[in-house]
Amino acid sequence: MSSSYEIIDHHYDVLVIGAGGSGLRA
Repeated sequence: MSSSYEIIDHHYDVLVIGAGGSGLRA
């Protein structure tokens, strides 16, 4: 379960960073 959580959390961080980066660039 810990492994699955880390994967989901990492994927979520990537989405947030990607959205945040795009927002700052826009």
